[in-house]
Amino acid sequence: MKRRMTAIMVGDIVGYSAMMEESEEKTIARLATCQTLIAQKVASLDGRIFNRAGDSSLAEFPSPINALRCAVEIGTTLGIDGSSVEPLKMRFGVHLADVAVHGDDLVGDGVNLTARLQQAAAWRRVGERSAV
Repeated sequence: MKRRMTAIMVGDIVGYSAMMEESEEKTIARLATCQTLIAQKVASLDGRIFNRAGDSSLAEFPSPINALRCAVEIGTTLGIDGSSVEPLKMRFGVHLADVAVHGDDLVGDGVNLTARLQQAAAWRRVGERSAV
């Protein structure tokens, strides 16, 4: 089994299931726009998307700084999209991990831990400070 060290970023849309219940077609269109933005930001920072599941995107980067920059840039761009619709909100997990390579996919505890970090992350606007 081939393994490597990589920086992983997992992003997930906050409230996606509720948005789908409210308006499936509108949410699907917004998801497509969001996925295009994610793909552009990931590529611009030397990363690649290695998996998608519903509203989640999993990307790898050679640099943990680029993974973090990507998460911040996506969140910032979504927050200022200029439309009359409430902007999409995303939570991110970023982690440097040893992973197993399975074809074009990455698997293992490092990927799972990054997904758990994303799930535990509190969403807040870029620049907003935590009360903790």
